[in-house]
Amino acid sequence: MQYFIYHINSTLYIYYIIENEYCIFISGFNEPLPESKDPLQYHSYHANFDQYFYENQPLYIPYILTGTPFEQKVHNELLKIPYGKTVTYQYIAKMINHPNSARAVANAIGKNQLPILIPCHRVIRSDGSMGGYKYGSDMKKWLLKHENITI
Repeated sequence: MQYFIYHINSTLYIYYIIENEYCIFISGFNEPLPESKDPLQYHSYHANFDQYFYENQPLYIPYILTGTPFEQKVHNELLKIPYGKTVTYQYIAKMINHPNSARAVANAIGKNQLPILIPCHRVIRSDGSMGGYKYGSDMKKWLLKHENITI
């Protein structure tokens, strides 16, 4: 089976896109993958990332959600959070009909492999504080500020 590997160097992440005739797989990383034999190509989705970082536009890139059924429910709910808005972990728990599972929601959010595409940075604590972020508090602050969200 033939496939192609592309990369997108965004301001904060490096996304790797693996594509064949059947599907596309996108994964985000803080660091580059080890060098490959063939140079990676830029993918056409690069423009979408530029629009997000330089024009404050939401991202519209197709992908497949992975994870447990619970994690997929949480990640689907994250997709409903509008650009420039925040919700709480408790709110997400209520929206997926698990009102007493804010900690489990936070754990599921921490397993998000597609930051920015699945906007986990828009989830804050019930007391209004920022809460954790898999990629560090400085990055979460930057993303919130980029979307004109003040915490």
